[in-house]
Amino acid sequence: MSNSEPGQQPENPYIFHNRSDPNCETNKEIQRLRNLVRVGDLVRIEPNGSNDAFKVPIWHRRYIGEVGVIVGEDFSRLDSSIYKILLGNGIVLDKVFVLDFVVIQPVSNNKHPKRNKRR
Repeated sequence: MSNSEPGQQPENPYIFHNRSDPNCETNKEIQRLRNLVRVGDLVRIEPNGSNDAFKVPIWHRRYIGEVGVIVGEDFSRLDSSIYKILLGNGIVLDKVFVLDFVVIQPVSNNKHPKRNKRR
């Protein structure tokens, strides 16, 4: 069974919950997002869980709305929430925090694309 009402889309699990409430920005929620995000996921640069562009660091703001693919993680720390993203225009963004993008298509959906059979 689904938690959503008939006619409504299910909630996106890749969205930070309760970002509008500063007391809810917990390490637990960031950890949940980190566990979902994978190298190869298709993402859009935007403030995750908020419409406030100022939540995104100034050096990434010009790319808000751009779509890209996660190509790496920062493995310098075990608890890292930092990613490297290759944008569609060929620019690579380093040090992108997990709250500075939203997954629009997980890599698991791309593993075996359906092919049209020609007859």
